[in-house]
Amino acid sequence: MSVTAYPCKPPFLKENHRIRLKKRLIEENEAELTDSELIELMLYQVHNGEDVRPRVKGILEKFKDVSGLLNATKQELLTTPGITLSFANNIALCKALLLRVKENLRGAPTKKFNLSSLKQISGYIRKEDYFSNPDKFHIIYLDEKHNILIHHYENFSDQGGYLTPPFKVVETAIKRNALKILLITHCSSESCLSPNQPVEYVQELQAIGININLQVHDHILLNQGEFESLKTLGLL
Repeated sequence: MSVTAYPCKPPFLKENHRIRLKKRLIEENEAELTDSELIELMLYQVHNGEDVRPRVKGILEKFKDVSGLLNATKQELLTTPGITLSFANNIALCKALLLRVKENLRGAPTKKFNLSSLKQISGYIRKEDYFSNPDKFHIIYLDEKHNILIHHYENFSDQGGYLTPPFKVVETAIKRNALKILLITHCSSESCLSPNQPVEYVQELQAIGININLQVHDHILLNQGEFESLKTLGLL
């Protein structure tokens, strides 16, 4: 059985190098660090006191860069020389944090939009990238003047249906101080939902939201650029 030996440098040289890297990370733009240096800093968290650069070399040979490392499966990580279970768990934590940041950024509108009228809603749908891909359910939280506070969107369930239950919408509305909700169901086919689900969802949301004066502004059914308003149809 062969054992991979990782060379050791004198402690003061390793420590000085590690301090310089951490200082650059804190005091300079993190974008200035190379992929090799970023991976090196990550490895220091679980291999303190070791010259980790041989491990970095093996990781980059297999995954090429930080993106490749973060996109690797746990099985791929654990079968890579130089990667321990502790380091693989740290990578999993990094991926979870990145996903949360992405979700938060996705929900924050970059501009101030007012959606009080059907014409304004139609214009918003045409202009925004949120609607470039079909088969999404959009929950838009509005203030009392119909300005957007947050725009959340998600896929439909594998069985067909909405993932976020109405009571969760109400909980988020309370946290965000939203007073009105605009729903947009964007389906490319009838397999997304049953015909009654959009109306039933609104009815359940209204039944819960009435306790905190939360109003459903409208529920738009969007299909290939054409849309119907449940409010206009008299179904709200």
